[in-house]
Amino acid sequence: MRKMYGITQEEELAVRFYMGDPAAVRSGIWRGGPAAYNTINALLHPGSSNERDKAAEGRHFGIEDKAMLEEYMQLIVCVFSAMVKYRNAVQDTSGGGQLISWRIDRASSLESFAADGGLIAGFFSTCRSGLLPQYARAKKRPVLLQVVRQPAVPFLDFSELLQDLYAKPEEAEVLLPFGSVIEDMQPQPLTEEDADRFRDMDGHAPAGRWRLTVDCGTYPVLPEEESRRLRDRVLSRAQQAGLVMARLEEGFPLSGQEEAFYKEWKKELLTYVSGQAGLILAGRGRG
Repeated sequence: MRKMYGITQEEELAVRFYMGDPAAVRSGIWRGGPAAYNTINALLHPGSSNERDKAAEGRHFGIEDKAMLEEYMQLIVCVFSAMVKYRNAVQDTSGGGQLISWRIDRASSLESFAADGGLIAGFFSTCRSGLLPQYARAKKRPVLLQVVRQPAVPFLDFSELLQDLYAKPEEAEVLLPFGSVIEDMQPQPLTEEDADRFRDMDGHAPAGRWRLTVDCGTYPVLPEEESRRLRDRVLSRAQQAGLVMARLEEGFPLSGQEEAFYKEWKKELLTYVSGQAGLILAGRGRG
């Protein structure tokens, strides 16, 4: 019998939708289709640089209305809650499981991590079984990453959690949460085999190979009234934010006013969801 690790059915469905599971997508609870994770992760990155990277790679993202944004904010909290429950359950039974996984990311993301003091903005997808060349071919200027997860980091091992419900078993995905922190970044040698095997969408060799050590982030809890006001403010500006996202997806430049609005809106959204994550870590959110 499949273990639930204390994870609710709503949380499991949110996880499956995020990973693009066809049955979860067909459920109709959330909109956005099998690639909705592009939008969800864009929401969790500050500013507009992540959207620009996605647009350059031909990826779709966007929010249609206030209700869709509210659904995605709730989904983010559900996925984080599932990660904490899974981490706690696995630590109690096996000490935390395998702590090493792999990821192919953009060089621009690595540069952002370094500039932001190691902060990982969005959900951080890694692979337990190694580096997968198809992820290099879908990116510009990829980097090859070995990720060492500290035991305190919430996470989900999709193969273990979902078992026969896992729609992409070949990926052996291990997902880490937004707000995690890279506490050490060490360059590693890039071999000739790496250069040939992991070429990007333009046929170029990877920009490098790195070993990252990732620890649990900090998630400041907000007073209840402040949290509610912030949530309402973020949702009230969903239509304006959606128009900015549409311009970014189409590759149009933003005006200074649009850029300033979007940066501030993202900051408030991240402050809200980080506060909800803090409640979960403190045992005060999503029982």
